[in-house]
Amino acid sequence: MAINISMDQATFVADFHIHSRYSRATSKNLTLEELDRVAAEKGVGVLGTGDFTHPLWFAELERELEEAEPGLYKRKGSPYGTHFLLTCEVASIYSKGGAVRRVHTPLSAPSLEVARTINRQLGQVGNLHSDGRPILGLDIAELAKGHLSPTNAVWSFPPTRGRRGFRCSVQRVGLIRWKKRLGIWRPIFSPLKQGSRLIRR
Repeated sequence: MAINISMDQATFVADFHIHSRYSRATSKNLTLEELDRVAAEKGVGVLGTGDFTHPLWFAELERELEEAEPGLYKRKGSPYGTHFLLTCEVASIYSKGGAVRRVHTPLSAPSLEVARTINRQLGQVGNLHSDGRPILGLDIAELAKGHLSPTNAVWSFPPTRGRRGFRCSVQRVGLIRWKKRLGIWRPIFSPLKQGSRLIRR
């Protein structure tokens, strides 16, 4: 999912929600080098890394990336100008209020150090090796308050429903109204993910 962001009168294309080759049903060619090259070819200025919770992918991120500016990274020695934002997606499946809840939470981290802390926290809850998008039996309120708020993680998008074709406005998840109860859920950007599209509020 790509969006155009206007910032200081400069417009660039950013795609924050991708997955690595360690997620199910993804290409084995998804290396940082290939992502860097294709992003430059397609004109994407800022690209999410995806899947920083996966130990093997995170090791590659630590090995191949260097800070370009606060919160953004670039590949060491890259001939391209792609900037990377550390991103991942956590799938929460659990029971609450007499129903099974399936919620996907995309998020970003401002640094490798913060991402490492998030990984350590989430690794105590579930198996991060199993998939690039880990599935945790964790209430999203507990995910936010107990495992992410101490790390200063930045939410890149509101949580979404975990079933294709369902509307993804947070109010329809049936859990809580995030604006009122969890201030840290307020996204840094205004679009909401709905189906496979981004809509502006």
